[in-house]
Amino acid sequence: MIEFFSDIPYNKIVISKKYPDMLQREVSFSIKINGELFFQEPNFSIDEFIFFVDDWMDKKTEEMLYNAVDTDDNPLISFIKNENKWEIHSAWELFECKEKFDRKMIETAIIQYKQRQ
Repeated sequence: MIEFFSDIPYNKIVISKKYPDMLQREVSFSIKINGELFFQEPNFSIDEFIFFVDDWMDKKTEEMLYNAVDTDDNPLISFIKNENKWEIHSAWELFECKEKFDRKMIETAIIQYKQRQ
C-alpha cells in the first residue's frame, strides 16, 4: 500500500501550474509504504510535484520523474515501470522499497491524497 500525506490538506491548496509560482507553496510532505515512512520533506513544493504527477496520470506515460527545481538530487521522486508494475524511488528515500505497485494503486493513492480533508 502506498499513501501520500501533507500537513495541509491538498483540497485547501490553490495549485499554480507556472514557474516560479509553483515553487512558492511548501508543505510538510511524506510518502508511506505499508505504513512505513519512505519519504519525508518538511519544505516540499507540492504544486510542482502535483504538476508532474498529473502529467504522468493524464498522458499515461511509462515513467514519472519528478525533477525538483530546488535540488540537484534528481529525480527526487520517480515511478518506474518494471515488468508491468511500478517501482517507487527517491534520491531522499528512507529505505529501498522492493515492493512493486499496479499503476491503478498509485493513481488511487494520489486521488485519495487530493481528496483528503
